[in-house]
Amino acid sequence: MEERYPAGMDFFEVRRGSLRLIHGEHLTFDLAESYLAELGGQLAPLSSSPPTPRCLDGPGGPMLVKQGRGSAGRRLARGLSRAPSRSLAAFRMGSILQASGVPTPRPLAAIELCGGPFGTVVSADLLLTEWIDGPDLSQALPRATAAEHARLLSTAARSIALMHIAGCRHRDLKAANLLNLQADSAVLIADLDGARACRGGPSHRQRLRDLARFMTSLEVMEVEQRLDGVAESKTKGLAGDCGGGEQHRRAFLRHYFDQCPDLAGNDGLRQRWQVRATAWMRSKISRNQRRGQRLS
Repeated sequence: MEERYPAGMDFFEVRRGSLRLIHGEHLTFDLAESYLAELGGQLAPLSSSPPTPRCLDGPGGPMLVKQGRGSAGRRLARGLSRAPSRSLAAFRMGSILQASGVPTPRPLAAIELCGGPFGTVVSADLLLTEWIDGPDLSQALPRATAAEHARLLSTAARSIALMHIAGCRHRDLKAANLLNLQADSAVLIADLDGARACRGGPSHRQRLRDLARFMTSLEVMEVEQRLDGVAESKTKGLAGDCGGGEQHRRAFLRHYFDQCPDLAGNDGLRQRWQVRATAWMRSKISRNQRRGQRLS
């Protein structure tokens, strides 16, 4: 049986025993039934880390299948508080972003295996999205020419600005979570586990932290290139040198500022944002170095 999902958007729900699939209008009922039978039948609670996301050829075209993370304790807490599973939350966020014109892989469905008290505890879940045949920015930027590098940063800045304007943010906005759709010269925001819709829109602080996270990943790539001998410039450490990497980060911020109505033309505010985003980036790098944690 198919029911309208009460979420303020055109979502639908298909149930079969303890399994349920939530999808949008672009997925037909027959495809939803097919995915629920084929993929839902293989769904089981994980005893270790989730498998690597994989590409499957479905009736509607190639799609990415990603199993949600989460310990049994966290899943129980989510269920008792009636919070959505990670896959369902990412599916909803993808739907919101796409409806707002933000470049992101098209969300197809979320599948959940339910149980526990009142059937609200999700013991396993899957996210189905459009398959993007292209590298992420952590792969594309190091190999790009100077002109292509500038284009990728400009396009990424536009996508991030559109996300913020749409009232959302991404707490893990690193280069590996931005996909280069080469056919359309677009940069798509992916891995929406860390994305959130903010009531009233993200605050300046939240937007700055998103920018600092992305800038951190750019700096890490620059350092890895130097250490591998790809770049010829020398460095004093992760937060030391301000050569080409600094120019790239400033160019990225300029493109972002130009896309934001509240920042375009406000030179004083733009300068303060640049200083704060750079300071947060360097603080994160230093903190992770002290803790011995790897950055990406």
